[in-house]
Amino acid sequence: MGVKFTDDYDAKYKIWAMDPKPQPIVPLPKMPKFKSRRFSSYEEYEEFRKQLIQRLAVEGPPND
Repeated sequence: MGVKFTDDYDAKYKIWAMDPKPQPIVPLPKMPKFKSRRFSSYEEYEEFRKQLIQRLAVEGPPND
């Protein structure tokens, strides 16, 4: 007969502890190389950041 967990907010931890399964480590995507730079305003920084995110979404991470 199996164990039934009801009204136990920490039940998932108990279930995981009863049957531990190792998870593979997934390599993180590498960021493109770019030089350090200073921004004259927060708006300029935000524009740079948006363009970088859009470029990553289209091109994907570099394959090194």
